Amino acid sequence: MSEKVTYDVKDNGLTKYLTKSFIWVAAGLVVTALTAFLTLYTGLYQVIFSNWIALVLVTVLELGVVIIFSSRITKMSVGSAYACFFAYAALTGVTFSVYGLIYETSTIYLAFGFTALLFINMAIIGFFAKKDLSRFSSLFMAGLITLIVFSLLNVFWLHLEVLDTILCYAGIVLFLGITAWDVQKIKTNYYSTEGDISMMKKANIYGALTLYLDFINIFIRILQLLGRNRSNN
Repeated sequence: MSEKVTYDVKDNGLTKYLTKSFIWVAAGLVVTALTAFLTLYTGLYQVIFSNWIALVLVTVLELGVVIIFSSRITKMSVGSAYACFFAYAALTGVTFSVYGLIYETSTIYLAFGFTALLFINMAIIGFFAKKDLSRFSSLFMAGLITLIVFSLLNVFWLHLEVLDTILCYAGIVLFLGITAWDVQKIKTNYYSTEGDISMMKKANIYGALTLYLDFINIFIRILQLLGRNRSNN
């Protein structure tokens, strides 16, 4: 959906467009938090996490929604795009409910605060950066694949705490870089879809999804690091 174009950071239309993406991200995070709370409060987590079929179903639905959203964003209606975004946010909340059992509430709040601070700073850098960050796209993708491979190896085979710590830090750095890149892509999409109201709205919510995923991935890793440090003290 993106292509290389020049853009003006002083463009009020661009600023409003990007602001809308961040509003959608915030809304998605609220839905995730509320869903996680309700899943814990109602005891639904016991049904899901004690039954592997239910857990697999939720995981498949979560992956399915984001795959459909990403692959069919240009063909679906604006309403369907909004529905997919919030469905994914809600399903993420269901799977995130387990963190309420693993970590103290203060640790979760602290992790969220650190994540928000880092995320906002990188978003600002991405907005004002003059260099085209797409030149690093291959590096970002290679880093993402490497991170996934070593994470799976460590979970199912190596079980090394030191490697897990390294992967957490590496993941934070990687997704911070991707955050800046995704902000630039939203700016590019603003100009490439300008004049087509429907496509602009869909590109906007799609951009919100990419930023939402960046935030979530940074948050998870910061939460793991803080939780580990507190348990060791």
